Amino acid sequence: MIIYNKKWLVNKRIQIRALLAFKIGVISKEEKENILQSYPVGFFSSNFFIRIGFGLLTFIIILFTSGFLGLLGSTFSNNFSALLLVTGIFCYIGLEVMVGKQHHYCSGVDDILLYASILFVVNGLCFNSSFQYNWPNSVNALLYFIVTLMASLRFLDRLTTIGAYVSLFAFLFFCFLQLGTVAKIAMPFVMIFLSVIAYFFSTVAGKNEQLLHYFDCISVVKILSLITFYAAGNYFIVRELSDSMFQLHLKPSDGIIFGWFFWVWTLAVPILYVANGIIKKQRYFIHVGILLFAVSIATIRFYHQVLPVEVALLLGGSTLIAIGYGLLKYLKSPKNNFTVLQVSSDKNFTNIEALIAVSVATTQKMPTQHTTEFSGGSSGGAGASGTY
Repeated sequence: MIIYNKKWLVNKRIQIRALLAFKIGVISKEEKENILQSYPVGFFSSNFFIRIGFGLLTFIIILFTSGFLGLLGSTFSNNFSALLLVTGIFCYIGLEVMVGKQHHYCSGVDDILLYASILFVVNGLCFNSSFQYNWPNSVNALLYFIVTLMASLRFLDRLTTIGAYVSLFAFLFFCFLQLGTVAKIAMPFVMIFLSVIAYFFSTVAGKNEQLLHYFDCISVVKILSLITFYAAGNYFIVRELSDSMFQLHLKPSDGIIFGWFFWVWTLAVPILYVANGIIKKQRYFIHVGILLFAVSIATIRFYHQVLPVEVALLLGGSTLIAIGYGLLKYLKSPKNNFTVLQVSSDKNFTNIEALIAVSVATTQKMPTQHTTEFSGGSSGGAGASGTY
């Protein structure tokens, strides 16, 4: 299913860990070079700025191609959806060629071709010639979910993973809306429950070594589940959606059913995230908690304008900066194995000493006229299995 060379994916992860280990002083320059030479990567990648340049160039080519196709076919002038579908198919064919044959990996070209093919194909299916929806919102969300899920499974892309997660929740949301008034009232609790399920399965999947290449996508799902868990009970979201679904025409001073519960949820969940991240040494909990804490402040400010907006923003920003700076200073030196240093959490690649031993051993045993082939192994074999 994965289009990329799996051995190169493993080697790329090893190289990243080796560079990180060298940066923090765990290994020497010679050891780093041995690891990089022992685990080569044949992908065509580019740095951030070149990646943007390649992406813009690819986007311009796609626009010219779609315009050229529109001029060639008289059918496209009467059916804009057909033009979108054909352009999307051409983009996907180009994507398969650039990744499968030219070995592009996060070069900017493959990124734009992937996103363009998804947008063109799905919009071509969802909209008619008048650019109006052909099917209900639930069907459109399901189409987006299927296409983005397949793209994530094949190209290991985190942005398409976000699209798949959001479209799945949108599909479930629109389906529950069709069940009547009781379903609408219970909607926040249903979304909270679904977020818990998503976090549970992503946590279990993250421990499965067979899904090694999907760890980045799984981490995205885990973070998104924390966000939707909070958003499903956020007072502003619940109140505004209730007003829209039930046409309540609420005034700013009006409340909602279980309003006190959603206020407590809005204020307590970010604090619990940060506390859990500090206690369990999970960095993403802290990041998400701080972000949602700012959202909670904005929610309070929207309904209770105690201070002018300038003063509220100044106080809120100053508080967050002070907390962040204090944590950075406090955790500059490790406290109970918790530090601000960016140390990898992948269990399959944290044993840098094993990588060094393997690289040194292979370098000493390597023949002068032949190259050594590495294969799978479970203890020190540097193969594509990912276990050491």
